[in-house]
Amino acid sequence: VVANRIASDADLEAITDVLGDHEIVVVPDDPMIARADAEGLAAIDLDENAPGVRAIIAISERFAALAA
Repeated sequence: VVANRIASDADLEAITDVLGDHEIVVVPDDPMIARADAEGLAAIDLDENAPGVRAIIAISERFAALAA
């Protein structure tokens, strides 16, 4: 399960309470992604080291490894 735009431990805890034992991968709430969207840019092009971008890259790498 991908938990998107998680802003706090309380957000993650609320999701964990509902989903129980499912693996949860977190994409943090990241103002850089919102800024990139507002500017019509890919977030990775604006700041490849932003926390949200790094989380999305990690998720894509996990999916790529599963497909290999």
